[in-house]
Parts: sequence; C-alpha cells; structure tokens
Amino acid sequence: MTEIKTHSGLVVARPGLVRDGLQAVLSAIPGMNALEPANDGTSALNELESHRPDLVILGSSLSADELHATLRQIKERYSDVRCIIVAASPQQGRALKASSADAVLVEGSPAVLFSTTIKDLLAKPS
Repeated sequence: MTEIKTHSGLVVARPGLVRDGLQAVLSAIPGMNALEPANDGTSALNELESHRPDLVILGSSLSADELHATLRQIKERYSDVRCIIVAASPQQGRALKASSADAVLVEGSPAVLFSTTIKDLLAKPS
C-alpha cells in the first residue's frame, strides 16, 4: 500500500466564489490539509509564520501590488514554500509568468489543471 505524504496548503484571496473554489480544489487533494484561507497578504504571512504550509495559492482578488509584495516576502522568508498565482485573465497570466511564482494559472481553468499543478509542484524536491 502506497503511503500518501501529507502536505498543507493556504489560499490567499478575498472572500468570494474564487476563494471558495480554490479552497474546494485544495481540500479535495488526497493528503492535503487545507488551512483556513487568508484574506490578504498580511494574514498570509502570519499564517506562514504559524503553520508553515508547503503551498500558497495567491488569488486574483488581491491587488497587483499586494500580490507581488506578498509573493516577494514569501519567497524571501520561506524559499521552500511553493507558490501558485491565479491570474484574472490570460493577459495577466502572461504578465505574471516572469514573477517568482512556481506556477501561474488562469481563473476559470479546469479544477483538474489546478489539482495536477499542485501535485506536480509538491512532488518536486525543495
């Protein structure tokens, strides 16, 4: 029997359908402990300090400045934490490809793409 490694993940987004959807995808992954979502970058950094998740998903509801600042701080303080940015549009997604995120996905992409991306990122060595 194959043992499933346990990981924890944090969704950072304003309350709403997108955050709920991201939280649902995260919760549906076997071996994933979905932490209580954070509403903003400051809350996300506090959660990272307290719970040290393996993965952070930054939602498109954050302002561009907040998204970039939060991502930069996460990567500076916790370089082993995998980060996914969810872009609001394909155009924004292309613009964010140059960021230090481990992956950029576009809002409205199939849940299976999110799930596969998360699994692939967590399977890579830190």
